[in-house]
Amino acid sequence: MHMSLRQVLISLNAAGNGFIKVITFLKIRLASVIRQLRRIGIEGTEDEVLVSNIIMTNTLSLAIGAAMLVIAPVVYALTGKLSILIAIIVELTINASVLLINHYRQRVAASLTLYFLQCVAISYYCLLFGGIIQLQFMITFLISIICLIFADKRLRRLCFFAAGLTLAFVQVGYYFNIVAHIAVDRQAGFTIQSMAIAGVLVLIAVVSQPYIRSNDLKYELIKTNNFKRVFVAEVTHELRTPLNTVYMCAQMIKRDIKLNGTLRIIEPLIDQQLYACENARGIINNVLDLAQIEAGNMFTLEQAAGKPQEFFERLVDGNRFIAKIKGIKLNLQMAAMPDVILADWQQLQQIGANLLTNAIKYSHKGSTVYIDVHGGQDEWTIVVKNKGCISPEKLPHIFDPFVRDNGNAGKEGRGLGLFIVRNKVTAMGGAIDVNSSNDTTVFTVRLPLWHGRMEDVVQQEVDLYNLPNVHILIAEDNTMNALLLAKFLSRNECRATITANGQELLDKLEEYVATDHQPDVIILDQQMPVMNGMETLIRLKADTRFKNIPVVFTTGEGLEPQLEVKAAGAADVIVKPINEIQLLTVLSRHVRHSSELLRE
Repeated sequence: MHMSLRQVLISLNAAGNGFIKVITFLKIRLASVIRQLRRIGIEGTEDEVLVSNIIMTNTLSLAIGAAMLVIAPVVYALTGKLSILIAIIVELTINASVLLINHYRQRVAASLTLYFLQCVAISYYCLLFGGIIQLQFMITFLISIICLIFADKRLRRLCFFAAGLTLAFVQVGYYFNIVAHIAVDRQAGFTIQSMAIAGVLVLIAVVSQPYIRSNDLKYELIKTNNFKRVFVAEVTHELRTPLNTVYMCAQMIKRDIKLNGTLRIIEPLIDQQLYACENARGIINNVLDLAQIEAGNMFTLEQAAGKPQEFFERLVDGNRFIAKIKGIKLNLQMAAMPDVILADWQQLQQIGANLLTNAIKYSHKGSTVYIDVHGGQDEWTIVVKNKGCISPEKLPHIFDPFVRDNGNAGKEGRGLGLFIVRNKVTAMGGAIDVNSSNDTTVFTVRLPLWHGRMEDVVQQEVDLYNLPNVHILIAEDNTMNALLLAKFLSRNECRATITANGQELLDKLEEYVATDHQPDVIILDQQMPVMNGMETLIRLKADTRFKNIPVVFTTGEGLEPQLEVKAAGAADVIVKPINEIQLLTVLSRHVRHSSELLRE
């Protein structure tokens, strides 16, 4: 029975579709196999640089193997030399072993095997064929893969030296004819040379992909980083505004409790509210500190006299509630510490809070966290010890950003705390190290010891609440924060006047000019409608009538804006949420000289 033309076409079309499906399936399957082979050895590795090195090593091994399988049969057919066949088999075998070595997590050994195999192969084939294939330009390939398969700088230097040595060896071999060359006719020589060049170009194309992607992403990353900085600044500022309200209310209630014994029943709750605010402020500060470190800025240190015993008792007491919930005890031990030392207490607060929070988070339930503060002749130490072990593979990287021990299931965190601690300790001229063994982890901080005077601390405490009849002019757009700030000041016998933005503040100052009565200090918020803090500050310092009035900035932003406003003439900067002690300390410092300045 004869088939019609239409049936024949339908059959051919069906066969063609079936063939296309088979080819598509094989392509997908092949791509999947290659993807799996390229990722051999990366299991359990979180270091992105190391993962990239492993994948590139496997990729090059596969590309070199594929190129040899195409080129080798042709070369052997053209030469018929057994030495060529043996060399090809040996190279293919060693090249394939790279994947096996990576499979057993010997990443450095795999990369070194791949690299030195190419050095030997280039030397061998160049000496065997002489000037026919001219593989010296393969040295460019060797140099280009150094940074792609090695993260260690020492290995990079070693391999760069090996590449130079290979080139020198080949040149000497050409010059002195160390090995008798294989004789081939012109056409065979041209074919071998062309295939060698094509193979090298394929390898260079494989190697160039990361560099091409890096160049393409460069400007996108710049824009993304700029966006990230703006986003972080805006979000942290917006978080600090409501946090400032909660924190100021808690401080005012805490002070009322001290004056009214009937309110002591709620003191534990207020203490926990203050602790929660401090913890939230610590998280925000960590984020801003990370952005500051990424920008290459150093921490600004401000030393002041303080009592270490009281400081660490407050630090530990603030964490007892959280520790109690987890069934963990806190044990503070202090020995040989001076009664008063000079230190940056804000930086110490973040260092101590991060270490203690970390210890509580990763301690075994029912255990004890020990905080040992010990003085010495020229330095003092903070030792935080808890039950719980950091996994050995994470320990060398524990101070890197975004490193967490995932072996501790259920533990939250972004891995920023210890990174911030190390940078702050270093900025303070100290050092930090960690030891984790026998199910115990110990962090040790060493800091320079600067002795202070008791009279400095006592004088500060006396002066804090001694601001009678001081007039403070406030510019703050958040109504609740402005009212609370004025309440703070009125409780300390200050007279506060509130304005909603910079323009209203300037208008109020013009009214004071007419009555010959100017404020002693101006408190200026950073972000306000109509006229922001920076513009207001610039106008104040440009006006001879107002330039000597001390301006205290309040801001929720990071270091760069703080430096800018100080450079523009601000007397001081207070970062939200506002601490009452810090606020009164700053005001007393600048009010003291305000009258003399205004008479100039």
